[in-house]
Amino acid sequence: MEIGMASCGITGADLVVETLGELVRRRRKELSLRQEQLAEMIGKDQSYVSELERGKIRRPDPAVLEALAHQLGLPKKDLIELSGWVYREIVTGEERTVPVLGRVPADVVRWASPGEATVSSVHVLAEDVRGAQDAFALEVSGDCLRSLGIFHGDVVIVDPARGRWPRNGQLVVVRVGDEVSLKRWVQTAEGIALKDGEGNVVYRLTPGKDDFEVLAFYVTFRPLAPR
Repeated sequence: MEIGMASCGITGADLVVETLGELVRRRRKELSLRQEQLAEMIGKDQSYVSELERGKIRRPDPAVLEALAHQLGLPKKDLIELSGWVYREIVTGEERTVPVLGRVPADVVRWASPGEATVSSVHVLAEDVRGAQDAFALEVSGDCLRSLGIFHGDVVIVDPARGRWPRNGQLVVVRVGDEVSLKRWVQTAEGIALKDGEGNVVYRLTPGKDDFEVLAFYVTFRPLAPR
């Protein structure tokens, strides 16, 4: 990916109704995240998020925009362009084949059937799954993550949890009893809330009481479903 400064002016037809800060604030509230929670997720402090949302920071570093896109489920291209950067996607790395091991529901917490997947593997850029040596893919069923840009029939690439605890707000593949689902992990004072893409609580978990296990962490996705 190459990023450069925008050089052309903005005409009346190009006016953006929503600023970068307004978009980040709206999406954060949709996901029921506090400023300090989002700050922790992108490696910044609460004051940074506050200034960003109020328009005090107009052109964040591209690495921050990438983290915001990942954590908020927003198109990276939109965030970059709202910041006044020019976005161009350039393939610079080698491809890697990731096996599709099954289908995971995004609509409700229910069983994910390995035999239902319609594809056997997907190709991803090695740089997109850097650090995820045992990455595998799951085909998504249901449209409850549609607001994150993940549609029914898309494929998500995930990294096995291997006993690691999720960050607040992270998308995870989680087993609850005998059922598996892809949901956003949100820690609350009462325990763990599993939320869909719209921020609706689908399941509440109490550590030490409920039978659940985090199986994998979301890394990226490949849009296979028609838009």
